[in-house]
Amino acid sequence: MRVAMSLLLALVAGLSVSCSSTDRSNPSAGAKESDTDGAAAVTGQTWLKWDGPSRLAFIKGNLRGYWDGQAAGCGEAKIIAMSLPGVTGMTEDASEQMRFRCANKLKLSNRSFHSYEQVVTAFYSRYSDLQEIEAQDLLQLLIFDPEAKLTEKDLRERISTGR
Repeated sequence: MRVAMSLLLALVAGLSVSCSSTDRSNPSAGAKESDTDGAAAVTGQTWLKWDGPSRLAFIKGNLRGYWDGQAAGCGEAKIIAMSLPGVTGMTEDASEQMRFRCANKLKLSNRSFHSYEQVVTAFYSRYSDLQEIEAQDLLQLLIFDPEAKLTEKDLRERISTGR
């Protein structure tokens, strides 16, 4: 079972996908309707032009996509783990328990949607030199803040140090 759990965690890590898909050579492009390779990049210039309801809609959509992707990744890992050659004793119950444990490992922030909006807006307003950083990436940092304590200063530090 321990080997199977390690396999599951490795599969989930491999299935993780970033929501950002930006042409980083043109950070001032902002959100473009012509992007064909995934979600449009939302940088600080675009974010600050939006009103509150537009920002909240973006946050809700981004977080929903992240949560759905996590659930799908755990489900896919369960299916793959059941079919791996050399894995014996993997029952449907055991694989379902692994899927459930995978999904429960995600400790998301209890931050309100308005709090996400406030921190991201404060970040872009305060650090105008960092407006090329995508809102999707800022949300990714905030989503793993279970105590909802990260501020725009904390985001700046994490980006600067790469942690």
